[in-house]
Amino acid sequence: MNYIHLFYQLLPESVLVISALVLLAVALASEKKSGKPISASLAGSVAAAGILVALLALGFGPKELNSGTNLITVDSMGFLSKACILGLGFLAVLVPPAKQEIANPGEYFALMLFALTGLTLTVGSNHLLFIFVALELASLSLYLLAGFSKIARSGEAALKYFLFGAVSAAFTLFGLSFLYGFSQSDTLQGVALAVANDPSSALGMAGLLMVVVGLGFKLASVPFHYWAPDVYQGAPLTTVTLIAGASKVVGMVLLIRFLMIGYPLAAGSANLGEMAAGWSTWIAILAAVSMIFGNILALAQKSVRRLLA
Repeated sequence: MNYIHLFYQLLPESVLVISALVLLAVALASEKKSGKPISASLAGSVAAAGILVALLALGFGPKELNSGTNLITVDSMGFLSKACILGLGFLAVLVPPAKQEIANPGEYFALMLFALTGLTLTVGSNHLLFIFVALELASLSLYLLAGFSKIARSGEAALKYFLFGAVSAAFTLFGLSFLYGFSQSDTLQGVALAVANDPSSALGMAGLLMVVVGLGFKLASVPFHYWAPDVYQGAPLTTVTLIAGASKVVGMVLLIRFLMIGYPLAAGSANLGEMAAGWSTWIAILAAVSMIFGNILALAQKSVRRLLA
């Protein structure tokens, strides 16, 4: 394993982690000196600076690189996804939480940086276990962020988000274990080879179905969307920005990676007049139902946040 190349690939994530630790240190020093928590504007400025440096590190980093390990993958889709996630994270920290909402801005924005670290790691891997661990790093940070507000609805939002997220994680992990048992490989490329040798395997199909269900929770697609309105309504605005934006990007990229890299031969066709059995038909149906059902329910909403959910 080439550790220099591996660190080179992880430069944006390293910047985010260092920025989070610096922010925690600054918040602690500020509280010891003045006896008050760090201001939201200062904490947000430090977080924004860290995200900007991470974007620069991403821009100067490799666009295509093989480190000799399957844990980290640098490709065009991963690069663009990371840029999009970091851009959304930067916009999110520009929307500071209300004073009465957040008691400890230093910890709040540090958790945002840890969440962004998990999200960027998730879209930059084709390794089954690494994808799950990175996704859970982001999810645990987002659960805490959802409950950071002092209002009562924030606690309800965090609890619902955690419970639905736990179900999502269970489906995803079961699906990944099935895929590993089916392919005897811990990479999506290995899954693709196993699918090519046995395209009708029940174990492989069950694994894919469970992963799609788990990602359906992350994408809030019908019928896995019930957590979204309450979480969007109760969580702090900055957190909602991350959940509604960056989290959805990660869910979509993971879905594309699993289907296009792991199961390209089982795609079928969703074109009218040329429909063929495969996952593309079911994904098209899921997308259509989510858009129609979501827009119909949005007509009755009076809250902007619930409407967006």
